[in-house]
Amino acid sequence: MRGIATNQWESLPYTLESYDSAESIIELAEDVFKKVKQYSNIIPEEDLSRIIERFNRPATVAEIILEMIEHSIHHRGQITVYYRLLGIKPNHITYII
Repeated sequence: MRGIATNQWESLPYTLESYDSAESIIELAEDVFKKVKQYSNIIPEEDLSRIIERFNRPATVAEIILEMIEHSIHHRGQITVYYRLLGIKPNHITYII
């Protein structure tokens, strides 16, 4: 979202060495979600059709945001599987529908 909103595309330096506890990872996730929301709020609606040529093919802002959401869902599913493999019951996820 930072790239879309500000054209700053370099990756941020998140490493497991820096975030070595469940608490620090949860805090990082909350910070990232907060920043995504802030960047989302400054992207004007008319920008959704803007084409970005940053990746392996041109894509609209809307396509990139959708892909980020799908990627996030993928990782959420991975975490759920890891919890179950560890014998931990994952939290219930409330859906819109």
